[in-house]
Amino acid sequence: KLAATVGCPGTDTAAVARGQTATRAAMVLSDLLARADARAGELAQAYDQARIAGQLCEASYNALIN
Repeated sequence: KLAATVGCPGTDTAAVARGQTATRAAMVLSDLLARADARAGELAQAYDQARIAGQLCEASYNALIN
């Protein structure tokens, strides 16, 4: 009775299989999130560099015409 309350694995093989499937799905989603976060960081860095380059270009242009 205590084992069932604490969450020890039972003899229901279908429940065990569902738990293993859910664990694998959670691991895949976790990996996907980590990869998406890393890619977002890469894109943010590229956009920051493009913005800085644009501001430098604009400043150079303004210096030439003024």
